Amino acid sequence: MLVTYCENAHQLQKAKDIGLNEVILGPKDLSRFGTLSIEDTNELVNLAHELKIKAVVEFDILITENNFKATMAIFNQLNFKAIYAIRVQDQGVLHYIFNNTDLKLQFIAETANHNLASLKRYENLLGDRLDRVVLSIELTHDKIKIYKNALKTNVEFLVLGRILLFYTPRNLLTPLTDSMLSYNNSLIATGESEESPHKGFPLIENKHGTFMFHIKHQYLLDFMDDLEVVDYKRVDLRFDADFNLIEDISKVYCKKLDAKEFKALYPFDTIRGFFKVNKSNVLFKKLKNQRVQRKDDNYIGEVIHAQKPNHLILHLKGQHKLELGQTIKFNNPEGKHIDFEIKSLKDLYGNELSTSKDGEFVQLKYHSSIWVKSQAYI
Repeated sequence: MLVTYCENAHQLQKAKDIGLNEVILGPKDLSRFGTLSIEDTNELVNLAHELKIKAVVEFDILITENNFKATMAIFNQLNFKAIYAIRVQDQGVLHYIFNNTDLKLQFIAETANHNLASLKRYENLLGDRLDRVVLSIELTHDKIKIYKNALKTNVEFLVLGRILLFYTPRNLLTPLTDSMLSYNNSLIATGESEESPHKGFPLIENKHGTFMFHIKHQYLLDFMDDLEVVDYKRVDLRFDADFNLIEDISKVYCKKLDAKEFKALYPFDTIRGFFKVNKSNVLFKKLKNQRVQRKDDNYIGEVIHAQKPNHLILHLKGQHKLELGQTIKFNNPEGKHIDFEIKSLKDLYGNELSTSKDGEFVQLKYHSSIWVKSQAYI
């Protein structure tokens, strides 16, 4: 079954027209990316009730002891009688709603909880009040099958939408306000990595904190047969997508439109994430590469930057000084040993040095066989 977010009456009616049985509504005080006031939320909850669509309210923010009571006071203004379920991430909120209401709960285990034993404990704790578990997109297809077979509860998985990479409750964009776009009381920008050539990461700062997303969207509509094990397939068209796309998505879901045809129309670059295989641990072998581990007292330091054809940046970590004309040895990550004569020695500002000392960063001439993580020895 498809499920998506609605932000106004027009979208709710559209969801009804294409046959959706459930929609997610996000109050801005309770949802990380919600835009609705409590009054607007209640209006849409009532409209959904009239249209015979299940209204699920998203309460996915993480809250502290200091603002718990104030947030719960806002939550208690919702029209519980017309709400089908509450989507919850914070365990304190989960405990409160479980003990103070009779509402069904949809537990969001999407951001960190990969522990099957833990999810089964939630099942035992919440019983028939637990309507659904939202699984992490870091789970592969094979893992999802294992989780589904082990859980008695319905499961949900993101099949189309932005991928959240990073969250902090701090306001990281506010100091840069002059260069930010503002929309719906949020600051919007793009970021880039200092450690890789990747750039264009969407950034959002709102009252709940700062969020960074992947440059590509999750797209699994072409794996619908593999996703049959998933009870609910979530589509997220908030932020920058046209909600009218939901009509074509529904056709893909019903196999009335080819997923590859729709993908050509979808206005964003896409990836399938970890669905087929999760290779996120591949880099650990490189990080533990014995060829680039410090080995003896002749150690000088490590190359932290290499820019062809200009220079190498060497971080001096040993007790040995470098001098012009000196010959040192580099071990690169492939295990090659390179004899290197110091013909140029500069600081980071380009000033010529005759000698150096421990802890400094120095520039050396570029060498094609020496790159980042190469280790230097006397």
